[in-house]
Amino acid sequence: MATDGVSQAGNRSGTHLSKQGWKNLVENFTRATNKNYNRKQHRNRWDIVKKEWQIWDELVRGEIGLGWNMERQTIEVTNE
Repeated sequence: MATDGVSQAGNRSGTHLSKQGWKNLVENFTRATNKNYNRKQHRNRWDIVKKEWQIWDELVRGEIGLGWNMERQTIEVTNE
């Protein structure tokens, strides 16, 4: 996977990737997929996936009036 090793020393500054971390991610992704996307394209995709994950996380935790039924693997709505 292209993200393997990205969390190694020098690739992250706090919670974000460093310049070297982004460079490593782009190089690893290109090598793994033979698709040449630049840092901006990777960052745009990351931002989209992050927003989608936040919405999903709110749904699963029931913060938006919906919930996730783990047993049935379906979305649940309260009658309120």
